[in-house]
Amino acid sequence: MDKNVTEVIIPTGEEQIEDGAFKEFEKMVSVTIPYSVTSIGDEAFALCYKLTNLVIPDSVIEIGELAFFGCTGLISLTIPGSVLKIGNVAFSECDNMENLIIKDGVEEIGAFAFAHNHSLKSVTIPESITKIGEKAFYNCANLKSVEIPKKLAGTEVANLLISSGVEAEALKEV
Repeated sequence: MDKNVTEVIIPTGEEQIEDGAFKEFEKMVSVTIPYSVTSIGDEAFALCYKLTNLVIPDSVIEIGELAFFGCTGLISLTIPGSVLKIGNVAFSECDNMENLIIKDGVEEIGAFAFAHNHSLKSVTIPESITKIGEKAFYNCANLKSVEIPKKLAGTEVANLLISSGVEAEALKEV
């Protein structure tokens, strides 16, 4: 496939986006992922610098390692509750991402999953989170608001957030 395309539409019926399938498609602005997709492979969209239009459908169960690494065009992201695991370094170095919502249902955030996202200002963590990998939010200098459910305040999950790079003052109970 031509790496100079600006839009990719994944055919309905595809269940998996293979490892590295669209890696370094540097001009890609938009990708349409159908509801048939359940897995996004390792490095599937890594280094797609201009990718700005991304909707992860609620059919996706797993997002692989480095899946969207370096996608600096992403500004806002919602991860649906169907995703059980966000892989290591999955959204690291998405430097322009400002807002992140992780929906209830997501259980695991991998190591360095959102590290080095210098513009990230706010994150919403659901009650369903049971594991947060090492330094998941490392070097997110502008992260000033992390909303966590009251049920998780003072628990291991809250402690994991702090040890992953989130300032204690940023945690907000909702």
